[in-house]
Amino acid sequence: MIKLVRPIKPRQLDEETISLLTQRFIDNPNDSVWNQPYIKEALMKSSHEKCCYCECKSDKGDLHIEHFHPKSLYPNEVVCWENLLLSCSKCNRAKGTLDTVTNRLVNPYDDDPKDYIGIDKNYILRGIDKNGIGEFFINSIYKNGYIFKLSLYYHTIYTPFQIDLEELYKTYKIKDIVRNAYSLVSKLCNILEMVQSNKPYSAALSALVINNPNFIYLKTKIENSLSDDLISDFKFLYNEAVKNALKYLT
Repeated sequence: MIKLVRPIKPRQLDEETISLLTQRFIDNPNDSVWNQPYIKEALMKSSHEKCCYCECKSDKGDLHIEHFHPKSLYPNEVVCWENLLLSCSKCNRAKGTLDTVTNRLVNPYDDDPKDYIGIDKNYILRGIDKNGIGEFFINSIYKNGYIFKLSLYYHTIYTPFQIDLEELYKTYKIKDIVRNAYSLVSKLCNILEMVQSNKPYSAALSALVINNPNFIYLKTKIENSLSDDLISDFKFLYNEAVKNALKYLT
């Protein structure tokens, strides 16, 4: 889960519309008044077309408008812009009607997930804050074995990066970095591009890549050997990965 920036409320969702849709829902709780194309489109864009909780990039039909404060408990917030997120069916079902007013749950629009959740060397997500907020989130959302499925997804996607970084380390440990600068920087950028915000599971994968010992060695080599103009793209992608990365637990 990465930190998200809430977009500006769609102009169609003005106060009159909010009032009308809210009343419709109160009168008929089976009326999916929140399912407005302009709402989903804005949320899709802000969440990079991923589930805001687990970062899976499902088929768009499996991504649904989610109410952070459950609509069954807080019907007056059914189309409150600050209460709407995008989640996959699995996370939506897991969260259910959890009262997030009385139970503190990480909200990626309001909180920075990396302050609460880390990933260990076995690809397992762990709560890291002293108040147990991260652990509560994991137990509430990634339950029924989903945390282990996520671990498998991380491992499957990360393994090719791990192999590539090991090969690059072996090659460039003996090669002249300056003479082969373009090739090395390009290959490192290709790896970093695969863990950016628009990619699935970017928080976990960013943490794994930037803490990989071979990546750290190569990063240090190019930063010490090459001018900033040659590695500007690399630096940008690296900084974005750092911004998204969960804390890596050794």
